[in-house]
Amino acid sequence: MRNYLESTIAVLMGVVILGFILISFTGCTEDTVLQPLDAPDKVYSPTVDDLMINFALIYGGRDLGLYEQLLHEDFIYTFNPEAVGKLGPSYEYFTKEDELITAANMFSGKPVVNSQGRTLAAITDIEFLHWEQVGDWELSGDMDGGGRLRGVFEGAIHITRDGDRDFTIRGLQIFTVVPVEGSGEDSGVLPNYQIIGWQDLSGQ
Repeated sequence: MRNYLESTIAVLMGVVILGFILISFTGCTEDTVLQPLDAPDKVYSPTVDDLMINFALIYGGRDLGLYEQLLHEDFIYTFNPEAVGKLGPSYEYFTKEDELITAANMFSGKPVVNSQGRTLAAITDIEFLHWEQVGDWELSGDMDGGGRLRGVFEGAIHITRDGDRDFTIRGLQIFTVVPVEGSGEDSGVLPNYQIIGWQDLSGQ
């Protein structure tokens, strides 16, 4: 298994991937200080490991603009079966547009009124308490599937809400990633991976 908290620190110290830091992880020692730098307009993930480090940093940092760049245009988020049972079949999956609307609400730091008219407390912090890959990346689908890879991650993501009870999402998350068409050495630009699928298995 690869511990992505340790990997993140290595990337930050080299300022290789994002060139900025918005959050620190619990994997840091007490005397580790991560200073924020100027945030870039673009984020690149030359490898699948870089992509998942970027995901943890950007999601935890609640940066909607950079988060959008991590998601493929055909991105699908699949809810866990327990959530579908509670919310109904219309909540089996989200498209990229749906996911970005949800993320905008989560990242805004402001209260949100849901579809039932209930006001939800503002989310003020998202902290990755644990984030570790289980096993290796595997090919997803047939050999001609555009280089798609599937990886399983075990995580504990703590959500802090203003004036309301905090909660932690624990369990497995499955990601499918794909190299962006037209990227790579032959195109003259940086290679770049994006997330095309995210399946929530938390609580399973």
